[in-house]
Amino acid sequence: MVVNAVVGADEASARLREYCSGLPDVEKKIAESTSPEGAKLVSDFGIGSVPMVVILDEDSSELFRTADIGELEKFFS
Repeated sequence: MVVNAVVGADEASARLREYCSGLPDVEKKIAESTSPEGAKLVSDFGIGSVPMVVILDEDSSELFRTADIGELEKFFS
């Protein structure tokens, strides 16, 4: 599983970054929206707003997409 997170400088972004950084046993790509890596993730996944987390399976198929920390916590529980 791959967790891709594009974050900004707001409080919601900080909470998503912290949560995603602490996830065990998953590959993580966490990038600022203004960085080249963040811009690539925005382009690759058609992200329209930041923050956003896109979770992929081993075959790179999208499993889940959210900007809501509560939904993300439910997904991983």
